[in-house]
Amino acid sequence: MISGTTGLSGCVDGSFVLSESKRGSRNATLYCVGRDIENREIELKFDSDKHRWISNETYSEKENKSKIFIEKIFDFMVERKKFVGTATELAALLVPRFDTEIFPNRLTRDLVQNAHELSSYGIKFSSERSHGARRIRLDLLSGDGSDSKNPAP
Repeated sequence: MISGTTGLSGCVDGSFVLSESKRGSRNATLYCVGRDIENREIELKFDSDKHRWISNETYSEKENKSKIFIEKIFDFMVERKKFVGTATELAALLVPRFDTEIFPNRLTRDLVQNAHELSSYGIKFSSERSHGARRIRLDLLSGDGSDSKNPAP
């Protein structure tokens, strides 16, 4: 919906387009596309009393995906204790746990978005650039795999 011939969409990290289904219908779709966000289409309805667009969607599915991601990373780190490498290398190691293809850029984004929650599980996440390559570092801070949510027996 954004003209690609002018290069506008290539200059930004994310784009949002609000498209009303029919002029005056008060129903629209918000298209969200970007490097650091999940591609989405959100159905909206215009609330004329509050003069704003309202979404009826619930985000429990997203929250569940995030929790599953964190738990699988935690299980991986309990076995490994430490990881230093590229997102591509980490994605290759995680494929058996997720039973699906993992895209390195998506993996990095999910780690960044869940860094705070990972720290509550005792996992320290950091990212750095070394010799032109971006490296991910994951450390399990507690030696026995326990954390405040799941204490060791």
